[in-house]
Amino acid sequence: MFPTRYYLKTEEKLQKEVAKLRKKLNAGKQEKEKEEMAAERPAPAATTETDAEKKAKKERRKKSVLGDIDLDEDSGVPIGEQLKQALVKTLTLSLTLTQALLKP
Repeated sequence: MFPTRYYLKTEEKLQKEVAKLRKKLNAGKQEKEKEEMAAERPAPAATTETDAEKKAKKERRKKSVLGDIDLDEDSGVPIGEQLKQALVKTLTLSLTLTQALLKP
């Protein structure tokens, strides 16, 4: 009879351990759901720029060597390639203007 009693106690301990682990698993699932719900909430609206701030920003961009350039990180085109395209565009415009001024 001894082995049967041993196996029953072992099974009982294992059942208790399984119950504890299930509780932990359910708690983890609930916490994950809460985090996902928090992530799904829309981000707070960005601060709106006043007209004066927009004009100042535009003036700063005009003074830049690259001019009014907007690099898009989400486009899939590498930043280096976007910079190259912007520089070529600016250089082409500059050369065209220079040629127009130099023609007699």
